[in-house]
Amino acid sequence: MKHKSKLLMIPLCLSLCIGCTTPNKPTNNKVYIEETMHTSLPDSLNAFSISSFSRLWQQDQNLLYSPYSAYLALALCSNDAIDETQQQLLHALCYKGDIQDLNQQLVKELNTLSQQNVQSNTSIWNDQNVTLSQKLKDASSLYQSDIFTRDFKKSSLTSEINRWIQSNTNKKLTFQQPVSKNTAIIYFNTLYLQDRWDTPFDKKNTKTDTFTTSNQKQIQTSFMHTSRSGYYMDKENYEAINLPLEKGGQMLLFLPKEHQNPLDILKDPAWISQFYETNDTKMLNISLPSFTLKQDYSLTNMLSSMGVNRALSKTDAQFLSKNDHEPLYLDDMHQGTYLAVNEEGIEAAAYSEIEMKTGSAFMESVDIQFNRPFLYTIVSAQGTPLFIGYIENPTA
Repeated sequence: MKHKSKLLMIPLCLSLCIGCTTPNKPTNNKVYIEETMHTSLPDSLNAFSISSFSRLWQQDQNLLYSPYSAYLALALCSNDAIDETQQQLLHALCYKGDIQDLNQQLVKELNTLSQQNVQSNTSIWNDQNVTLSQKLKDASSLYQSDIFTRDFKKSSLTSEINRWIQSNTNKKLTFQQPVSKNTAIIYFNTLYLQDRWDTPFDKKNTKTDTFTTSNQKQIQTSFMHTSRSGYYMDKENYEAINLPLEKGGQMLLFLPKEHQNPLDILKDPAWISQFYETNDTKMLNISLPSFTLKQDYSLTNMLSSMGVNRALSKTDAQFLSKNDHEPLYLDDMHQGTYLAVNEEGIEAAAYSEIEMKTGSAFMESVDIQFNRPFLYTIVSAQGTPLFIGYIENPTA
């Protein structure tokens, strides 16, 4: 049995069964985890993952979100910002320090992930009339980002961007949004991961069974079954286990107990990282639905709720790059995600887009059946959260 990483977890992907809208204010079914500031990248990424995910989650809907991809796109964009605009962006990223220090830590992290077959790519697309700042050029070189200078008025631009997205996500995601005439710069990050379970599920054991949603709707779907030793955490409101992957990452699964609300898990800012504090191992009899999710949604409201105000202002944004000497502002942030979970393993992809416009031993046996809504994360060998999610309906 592979030992879990003791490093703070930075989700490459957070997935909850949640929808693609982001309300501006908390409701009785929402909880916002406030940003906490850190100087180390692992702590910063983990805090950003939890805080941003808490703003996206909605009960009764699936959600697949990549905080890691969003973080990288925002970090690259932050290199072009100055003064309060940059300070607000770094605060949203939960990073307390200089942007150059953050860049250096991110480059090391990217090199480590690439050795684990986690593919991350960034690019900057700018209109031919835009003058990119030297700071942004230097950062793009550090991140090994592609820079594409194009005529944004040409209708072929969306098709070219789509080809870049598809080539970096194994054709799992597409980009079909038309580029508006006053768009000046578009930042992209893509993330792709394909890995096998260290012990695959036997397809012969896959059977149809009942999954009960939070509104008590019963759905017939395929459940994978296996028995294996693994880490097991038993909390007051939920249970949690891990499923190791061949290349060192793992999927963590969080199952609210009967009649418990997933919101009770999200209220704890350490709901992911505290899993690494357990050394309790059990023989796990696991029943897990296979599922595929593909989503597309805006992250702009999420940014606003995290205090990013200057960057989003047409009149007050402070960015160095100019479009024919006119200032730029952050108009929209968007993300597309994909995840397939089956007997062999997982395949996950994400892209994040930022659009800039001109303004003006003996083990006790435990049965754990994921036959009701549950949370999960996919993390690297270092504990970096690549994806986070929630399954409300595995057939949706």
